[in-house]
Amino acid sequence: MGRTLQVSCVQMHWAKPMEHNLERTLHHIRLAAAEGSRVVLFPEMSLTGYYFPYAIQLGPRRWSRPWRPPAGPPPRPGSG
Repeated sequence: MGRTLQVSCVQMHWAKPMEHNLERTLHHIRLAAAEGSRVVLFPEMSLTGYYFPYAIQLGPRRWSRPWRPPAGPPPRPGSG
């Protein structure tokens, strides 16, 4: 039998500041990983929304760094 790829889909409200959206996105990634997902899908524009003058003001340097996973064990499902 072939291997199974578990995929999680997240529906989230993104009309918040980008830092909040990023924090929630990382939270959902950790929860999905704790449940065994290797792929997590999010709505388009889930970090910036469709109106993003705030993101333009940040400049490319802040968001062009490679992402590093947080240290420590993932949270337990249902903890957030």
